[in-house]
Amino acid sequence: MGDIVDSIVPETLDRLGVSSALEERLMRVERSLESLIPLELDSGERVYFQGFRVQHNSALGPYKGGIRFHPSVTAEELAAMARLMTWKCSLMELPFGGAKGGIAVDPQPLSPGERLRLSREYLFRMYPVLGPDTDIPAPDINTDSETMGWMADAFSKRSGTWRPDALTGKPVCLGGLAFREEATGFGAAEVISGFFQKESGKGHPSCSIEGFGNVGQHLALQLAERGFRILCVSDSRGAIANPGGLDIGTLSRLKGQTGHLNHPTLGEVFTPDGIDRIDVDYFIPAALPRSISPDRAKRLSCRHVVEAANAPVTPEGEKILLERGIPVLPDILVNAGGVTVSYFEWLGNRSGDRQDNDRVRDALSTRMVRIAQEVMDRAKREGRTLREAAYLIAVNRVAVAQSAREG
Repeated sequence: MGDIVDSIVPETLDRLGVSSALEERLMRVERSLESLIPLELDSGERVYFQGFRVQHNSALGPYKGGIRFHPSVTAEELAAMARLMTWKCSLMELPFGGAKGGIAVDPQPLSPGERLRLSREYLFRMYPVLGPDTDIPAPDINTDSETMGWMADAFSKRSGTWRPDALTGKPVCLGGLAFREEATGFGAAEVISGFFQKESGKGHPSCSIEGFGNVGQHLALQLAERGFRILCVSDSRGAIANPGGLDIGTLSRLKGQTGHLNHPTLGEVFTPDGIDRIDVDYFIPAALPRSISPDRAKRLSCRHVVEAANAPVTPEGEKILLERGIPVLPDILVNAGGVTVSYFEWLGNRSGDRQDNDRVRDALSTRMVRIAQEVMDRAKREGRTLREAAYLIAVNRVAVAQSAREG
């Protein structure tokens, strides 16, 4: 994941004219903690997993970033994601720096009790570097509001006081926001709608969405409400397309019931890679990083690519897309709705103000539309790509803050 971030940030810093010392400062992580996490299985056997928390930059404020449970977790991958979080928070004008954490574990075979104990053990060992004014974790891959509730309780037991602002993405009963689940998809829909309106605003543009999990489903529902035609969606097991537009509400319900997209009454069913041949206005990768390689960039049939996932387009893939005249709407803008709503949760927890869904939705919409407009205007004014414009804005804010702190 670090390839596209680590390629564009040095270029951006050069354009901004920062010193070599400051460039090195902003490219390196400030702290990386690694700890062995013990887990007592239900059988009584004790096993161990490697746990990590990587903190990239705190010039703008406390670190912010998710915790994931996945076998592929490494310190290097987390460092790349922490850097991405720094630029995302900066672009969205949030008072946070970037962090990321996780455990190298496959959580699927674990019982609920084992997942609870693992979550609490992770929090206990990372406690020295966490806190509402230091580093505020959130859910990520294979973690959710339940996990954050367990960790929030563990934090309170370790600190001796209840601090709901120490983590975000918590259950509503513990100070979380009900809107958090749909925030990333809603924010992405706001960006896409704004881009479409600025381009032409006419007709009913078509979309394909790769990845029909939480983000992909909410994004599809939001776009359909705005008059977009969702022609095709896919997941790791299959794809389904309908030239007249899919019934997203029904498809989402059936996916929840069955776990798959094999529902031929709603459209043509085929293998996941078949999504590439569907001609659309907007192709939206909302699943894995690095999914659009150069070969794939050559065969995609679309007029725009929208990064709802983190870093789905490789640098080489983006070069080919741009050569084909296909702009890329960058991830640090498109999928920033989740961390922005986490910021609203953190604010509410600190003040004791419980915010309702309408209020949070309106605040997110206002911010996403405004910042998307800023990125689009800068790209047009300076003749840059949307990614270049977004990074010029984001990196400059961090660079200025770092210089103000350290000289």
